[in-house]
Amino acid sequence: LYFRDFFICVNRIRNRVQGKEINMDKMELISEMLYVETTFVGIGGAFLCHAIVWFFVFEFDQTYGVAAKIRDFLRTTKRYNTTILENMKLDKDMIKIHNLEDEPSILFVLNIMTCLHHSTGGALILAGILTNRPFLVRHGLMTEAGGKDLLYIFKLVAVKFCKPGPWPERNHNSFMTVMISLHHSVALTAVVPITFYFSEEPKFQQLALVLLGGPCTFILPNLLVDAYYGSEYKFIHAFSKVFTGVSFALQRIVYFFPATYSILKDVSSSEIPSWSKYALYYSCFAMTIFNMIAAPICVVGAVVAIKMAFAVPGSDAEIEAREFSRGSTRSLQDTPHMATFISGEMKRRQNVTNFFIASKLVAKAAHAKHVLDEEHNKKKK
Repeated sequence: LYFRDFFICVNRIRNRVQGKEINMDKMELISEMLYVETTFVGIGGAFLCHAIVWFFVFEFDQTYGVAAKIRDFLRTTKRYNTTILENMKLDKDMIKIHNLEDEPSILFVLNIMTCLHHSTGGALILAGILTNRPFLVRHGLMTEAGGKDLLYIFKLVAVKFCKPGPWPERNHNSFMTVMISLHHSVALTAVVPITFYFSEEPKFQQLALVLLGGPCTFILPNLLVDAYYGSEYKFIHAFSKVFTGVSFALQRIVYFFPATYSILKDVSSSEIPSWSKYALYYSCFAMTIFNMIAAPICVVGAVVAIKMAFAVPGSDAEIEAREFSRGSTRSLQDTPHMATFISGEMKRRQNVTNFFIASKLVAKAAHAKHVLDEEHNKKKK
C-alpha cells in the first residue's frame, strides 16, 4: 500500500463520520513530506521530522532519550560493569579522543547508537533500491542529513553558547570536533542536490548505501566482540580491529575513490545549477579528507591490538605497544595543525640540505686549495 492512499482513505472516513469536507491541502503537505518531494515543504519537512525523531533517540542528558534509557539499563547489568568495562579499557585511543576516562564502558553505548543510526539509514536506502522506490532512498539520506548532521550543528551551537551543552558533544576535544564536523558537513551539502536531481540514479544510491550502511558491517561485529568474556578476548579483539581496518579500506578507499570520480564526472557534465555542483564538490572533498584521516586511525588500532594480543602483560613488548599507540594518537590528534608541522618539517629539511651542500662546497674548496698548494710547491722546487 502507498502511504498517501492510506492517509487519504483514513481522512475520508474520519471526515465522513464527522460530516466535514475533506481537506486535501493537509494531505498534500503530509504527502510531500512523506515522499520527500522536491519542494520546500517536502525537503524541509523531512529534514525537520528526522531531526526531531533522532533528537529523542540520541538524547543522553534527559531520561526520555532512547540513548539514556539504553545507558541506564546497561548500567544495571553485571556484564556492562565488568566484562564490557575491562574490554573497552583496551581501546585507549577512542577513550582518549572521546574523553571517556571516567567511564570507558560508555563508549560501548556510543557504538550502539552509531550502529542504530547507520543501520536505519542503510536499511531505508537498501529497501528503496530493492523495491525501486526512490522516496525510501531519500528518507535514508535524511536519516543522516536531518537526523544526525543538522542535529549536530544545533548541539555544537548549544555547546558554544549554552554551557555546558549536550553530552557527548561537550566532551569532544578539538580533534574530534574537526573530524565530526567534516563528517557531518558531507550530507548537509550533498543531500539536497541529490534529492533534487540524482535520487533515482543507481550510482548515487549505491554510494549512499556504502557510506551510510557500510559501517554496520564492522561496527556490529565489534559490539559483539566487546561484550565477549574469555581469556582469548585479546586475540578476538585484534582480529576484529584488523577486520575493521580491511572493511574500512575496502569501503572508503578501494570503492569510494573510483565511485566518487565517476559521480563527479557525471555531475560536471550535467546541466544542474552551479550551487548544486559546488555543494557536491565540497561534500566529496570533505569525505575524502575524513577518509584519509580515519584510515590511519584504523591501521594504528589494528597494529596496536595485534601487538597487545601477543605481548606478555608487563613486558617490554606491551610497553612498546602502548607507547606506539600513545604517539600515534598524539600525532593524529594534531591533524588540525598538520600544515604548520609540515611547513616546519620542510624548513628543517631545507636547512639540513643547505648545510649538507655548504659542507660539500667547503670540502671541495679545501681539496682544491690543497691541490693548488701542491702544484705551487712543485713549481718552486
